[in-house]
Amino acid sequence: MLDKNSSNVKNSLIELLNQYEYITGKKLITENVDQLVSNPANSLDIINAQVVVADDNAEVFANQYDNLKKTYDEIDSEIQQKNLELGRIQVNINSANKYKDSLNGISSCDSAYVTVSECPFCKNQNKGISKEVNKLQSAIEWLNSELQKTPVLAETFLVKQKELKQERDELKKTLSHYKELIADMENVQKQAKERKSRYEQAVNVKERIAAIIQEKLIGSEPELLNEIGECEKSINRIRKFLIDNYNIDNKMKSAEIAINKNMNAIGEKLDFEETYKPVNLIFSLDTFDLHFNIKGESVYLRSVGSGANWLACHISLFTGLIKYFCQQGSSCLIPPILFLDQPSQVYFPTSTDIASEFDAKKLKEAEGKEEQVDADLKSVTNLYQQLVKFCKETFKETNIMPQIIITDHADNLKLEDCDFDKDLVRGRRWRAKNEGFIKLINASSSQETAN
Repeated sequence: MLDKNSSNVKNSLIELLNQYEYITGKKLITENVDQLVSNPANSLDIINAQVVVADDNAEVFANQYDNLKKTYDEIDSEIQQKNLELGRIQVNINSANKYKDSLNGISSCDSAYVTVSECPFCKNQNKGISKEVNKLQSAIEWLNSELQKTPVLAETFLVKQKELKQERDELKKTLSHYKELIADMENVQKQAKERKSRYEQAVNVKERIAAIIQEKLIGSEPELLNEIGECEKSINRIRKFLIDNYNIDNKMKSAEIAINKNMNAIGEKLDFEETYKPVNLIFSLDTFDLHFNIKGESVYLRSVGSGANWLACHISLFTGLIKYFCQQGSSCLIPPILFLDQPSQVYFPTSTDIASEFDAKKLKEAEGKEEQVDADLKSVTNLYQQLVKFCKETFKETNIMPQIIITDHADNLKLEDCDFDKDLVRGRRWRAKNEGFIKLINASSSQETAN
């Protein structure tokens, strides 16, 4: 279970959260890692609710990178200083040991004893030698003191050496962490040069964080693991029954071919980046994975930036499915209805649209991207144009008209062979009214209607 590796989980989350912050210039969440790990179910909801907004400001990125490099250099300099101190201490230890070895060759003595010197002729005592004896006694005491201090001195150096090594090793761990962060930032820049936007990289990091928390959630709930196991057994039984009694594999393959053909037909007309053209989307009915086939390489949706690409992918898939339902005629039990909410916000964020009327130019000016207004308005117009054509062409082919309901703030678009106001909106605007897609009726008005 992941609980046994809680430290590894926390370290991985810290690293990914740091990556997200320097990719986007913003924190993904305000909660700390301990909170994420302690309540994975709530944490997963919090992570999934976060909208990825990547700051492509090169100056912000450069400042983050410079700060990391500066911190790295400071720690590296501190490690070098510790190494110099350790070198000096080792010299002192070597000197103390050498001095100790030299003293070990000297026999210690406790005192000096000299008999009284007496003149053999006059019998007078020579007291001058006593002074020399005193000097010798002092020397003996000094020598014994030195012999006692030498082991203590060497031990002091060893203790200091141990402390410095521990401090240096901790600094090395921190340095290694910053080295990884710098390498990650350099990798972000490298991927940006390879046309992988920071938005795309941020989404990828967010998904990796969610995946770790999801694993933590599953690992912390034994009954959930049992339930998953039972579901897998049930799926395998159903799959075997379908294979044994129906031509399910061929039907699934045939359906996939039809859906892929449908979604690529409209995908070619939507605004994908040049990297993903010609559009070759592949959808699996078995795993529900959606990916591009680019020169034989599978590029999954989680790796596809930007928001415009994501929108085009979803529109292609949903319309591909809707058309397939229509192609099945009365044998299909799924109604060909598609509901889209604010598809234009990829180009014109709703957070900045508070005016009484939709004004593409002012919205782009509010974002500081006025140079994109024509291109983005053209993309939104093309989206609606292709959806109108899709409905007409599907009806012509299958005699079934798909119903696409869209709530959006983009307005007064100039479409081909279609009057946006008369044919699509039909007066259903709510900007100037205190009502929305569903009109709420209060109790008093309901009573009046009843009367």
